[in-house]
Amino acid sequence: MTPQALYCWTTCNNMSTADTINTSSLDGKQLHPSTQDVVSHLAHELRQPLSAMESLSCYMELVLPQDDSRAHDQVAKLQDLLRQTNCILSDAVHYFRASSSHLVLMDWNETLMDIVADGDATAGVDANFELDDCIPPLLFDLEQAKHLALGMYLFLRKLSRGIGVVDIRSRRLDDALELKFSAAAPGACIDSDERIFEPFSPLAPCGAGLALASAKQIVQAHHGSIGIQMRDADLVVISIRFPIQASSQAHISELT
Repeated sequence: MTPQALYCWTTCNNMSTADTINTSSLDGKQLHPSTQDVVSHLAHELRQPLSAMESLSCYMELVLPQDDSRAHDQVAKLQDLLRQTNCILSDAVHYFRASSSHLVLMDWNETLMDIVADGDATAGVDANFELDDCIPPLLFDLEQAKHLALGMYLFLRKLSRGIGVVDIRSRRLDDALELKFSAAAPGACIDSDERIFEPFSPLAPCGAGLALASAKQIVQAHHGSIGIQMRDADLVVISIRFPIQASSQAHISELT
């Protein structure tokens, strides 16, 4: 669907939302909203019913008879679908840079551990953490950092068909921070070609969508690099690096 078609859909379905989109005039001609505007507003509108559905699913989980395992299984599937939908929306928002960036000095190790809460992971069961205590705070957009960490964890969980353990590591390498996400994914075929990070790339695994593309956008926006490769024993490794020095310099520049 083109940005123009999306705009028409938004206008017809929610006039109050359309009114907030930038449609300023130039020489008497109305300007079309940018792709970022459209994605941002659609994500905002869709998250409201999704939030209501999440609340409803939690209520159903509480009131259903405990011995009705089939009903509880269906509720669990619904909750999983809602989480996936939210991730897809977040991927689109971050890929199109449809939200403002707010840089703060953040603790990457703490953000990685948030995966346990936000990704329903169980430390030692679904995710193994090996975190370097020598990593200094880095200047980063916290929302983007959380999306990047959670996105790479969920991508590998899906690639391993939900049965693999994701290893998550942080390490300081002189003037750089290295993050590694890895998991065994039997049967997966991963190409190290850079085109795998293009939106809906045919080189990406089925169902990857914008996960890798949005991750690259976040990494590049913070002067980092990202790569993916397949090693022996069906091990898929995603490596991300951020310069520590550049982050410090950027923070000093902002203060002065």
